Amino acid sequence: MSLRFYHVAFFVCLLVTILLLWRRANCPLETQAQLFSLSQKVKCRPPHLSEFIRPTFRSVLKIDVGAAFGSFWNPDPNSFIVNFDTEKTAIEQTENEVVIPNAVLDTNCDHAIFHNEVAGCNTLQQPQDFIDREAFYQFADEICKTNGGVNNNKVASFVCSRNFTKRGTIQTLRLDDVIDVLNPLVREIFLKIDAQGSELEVLRSLGDYVHKVKFVKAECQQLECSHRYLHYYNNCCQKLIDYLIMFGFKFDRFEMGNCGVAEGELYMVKQ
Repeated sequence: MSLRFYHVAFFVCLLVTILLLWRRANCPLETQAQLFSLSQKVKCRPPHLSEFIRPTFRSVLKIDVGAAFGSFWNPDPNSFIVNFDTEKTAIEQTENEVVIPNAVLDTNCDHAIFHNEVAGCNTLQQPQDFIDREAFYQFADEICKTNGGVNNNKVASFVCSRNFTKRGTIQTLRLDDVIDVLNPLVREIFLKIDAQGSELEVLRSLGDYVHKVKFVKAECQQLECSHRYLHYYNNCCQKLIDYLIMFGFKFDRFEMGNCGVAEGELYMVKQ
């Protein structure tokens, strides 16, 4: 009886192992990265980050996640600027500023990145397979008219959401790990985010440092979170507002940028 039991147990374990291996082999790359980060979180941490980034003693950090067109922040003697730019190939640091060539997410792992022929449109989000061009243009015109503007950028918006030239991988970093190296005693943090759909994950990556953040400027869309034309962005403003309100932030304003997709800049402040 006992020998038979062990035979059955062996074959059950073998079957489960085969199923798990099959599932991993058929998972998308980004799903594999997420599973790996959950099961092997220590191994996913960026090794020896302190060897590449020098600490700063300044008590104010100004962070720009998505600095493809240059830093949003102007230098001043009382703060240190941290820029994340995936177009760069190496860390560059001066006395007042550092540029880090990594994307930011709430996990420290290799992640799929989708490159676009339009500068500043690279994304970590899986693009939708198909968007009807004419329907998109009609929707963009209606939204723009509703907001009292002229839709001069609808073609660029469509290209930015569709024309991905290749898929690669990039190592992502959590903001709290970077801040731990720069200055864990930081007093105030000011944050600008233009992460092409990963804005909420960037906020989550702050960890406990979210309590030190005084100001957030983030790109998002004034559409319902379930709207079909959020395309790959997945960054409706309400998600960001709801998250930040939990940490004492107040809505300041929304400035419409590309009115064709109701996209603009959300400003949140903490008293």
